[in-house]
Amino acid sequence: MVPFIFDRPTTGLISLGPGAALTPVVSVLTLLGCRDCGYEYGAADAFGRAYVDSTGTARFEPLLWADARKLGIDGPSNSMGLPEEGGPYSLGSVVGSRDGSDLIATICCFPHTMLYRSTDGGVTWSQYFDLGPNYTGDIWLGTWVGPGKVLLGCCLFASEPPFQVIPPLDGPTLTPPPGGGVASAPFLIDGKMVWGGENGQTLWTEDGLLYSILEDPPGHVGIGIPVFGGKAGELGAMYVSQGKEINPQTGYADGPDQYIALFDAAGEWRVTRSFYVQGLNAANPEGWIDATHILAWAPIPPDLTPGLVYDTWGSTDFALAILDIESDEIGFLQDPFLSQDLPVRSVLGLQRGPFLRVHGTDSCLNIRAEPSTDAAALECAADGVFLYDHLHGDADAAATPVDGWFEVTTPDGVHGYASAEFLEVP
Repeated sequence: MVPFIFDRPTTGLISLGPGAALTPVVSVLTLLGCRDCGYEYGAADAFGRAYVDSTGTARFEPLLWADARKLGIDGPSNSMGLPEEGGPYSLGSVVGSRDGSDLIATICCFPHTMLYRSTDGGVTWSQYFDLGPNYTGDIWLGTWVGPGKVLLGCCLFASEPPFQVIPPLDGPTLTPPPGGGVASAPFLIDGKMVWGGENGQTLWTEDGLLYSILEDPPGHVGIGIPVFGGKAGELGAMYVSQGKEINPQTGYADGPDQYIALFDAAGEWRVTRSFYVQGLNAANPEGWIDATHILAWAPIPPDLTPGLVYDTWGSTDFALAILDIESDEIGFLQDPFLSQDLPVRSVLGLQRGPFLRVHGTDSCLNIRAEPSTDAAALECAADGVFLYDHLHGDADAAATPVDGWFEVTTPDGVHGYASAEFLEVP
């Protein structure tokens, strides 16, 4: 029996707290722009990371861009090293794993749209795949479905199955499992492909029905994509909407009942608590910052106008916020997000620290199997890459670096040792 996980448990009110701030051990991977196009269509302007540096200052660092003029930065006209005479270029979309270990972007057009790929948190990118002469515009990538693989499509909930997995262009397609009125492109949960069906009321895998929201819902009930990570992975969070009619612009039900629901991720996914922001639509979770804090999109209340924000669906201004599930408060992130000339368009993932940044190598830093220059080099991390710092991140780590070496893990999961001479706290 598939559990009905959402049965309208008691809903708590979340109050507006003071402006929130990023923690120094999180890097948020985001897309910026564009100001003049709709949420699901059109080129973005830049991909980058937001973090708090060693001085406590919140910063946004662009990592991938196609036209420096849009960013107003001093630097190369594009970050890929493409010749200026071949431009102008545009960044169509970026998708990837939620931890930033594998990212794929579309760059238009020279002469075709190309896929670029990064496996180090977006610091370095290389040409990955040429989509060929039939693809010359800002191609939208639907979903990241595994290392180096994405769905070619317009957007998550507007494409029709079967879905094309690329590369290659003649590669396999994904067809939804039978039953359930599956109508959305799939996404990954714990390595399994999961499909949404019944207007967001059910989730399906190849093995059948994963769960259902309600047996007999009063009106429409829909959910967003679940995110995991609260309390050592035991809690998940998702957006839940309930109403009588579907808004054709958003695909969700309009009405007074819109929640963030916390559920038991280690068990039957039964909702343990749900809550909403009083006077606002519910926030939409993007990921867990730590065991008790969720990074989420939230509509800005009328009495709070902290700066430039992205007009997400043409009617309501949304901004990034941090939800504290212990204090029942939500606070909006002003720096560095609302201090940008270009608004944040979407969150692609979260990197978790504490971090050490590679610097001063003029190329890359060898990650070695042991703390010795004689040990095998496992990977070479470029200047600017954030490495996980085990010394300050693990409770059982050594108290000091080992003879000038730090124990680190790269964004793509390679564990080893790196010379302290070429590492700094961001």
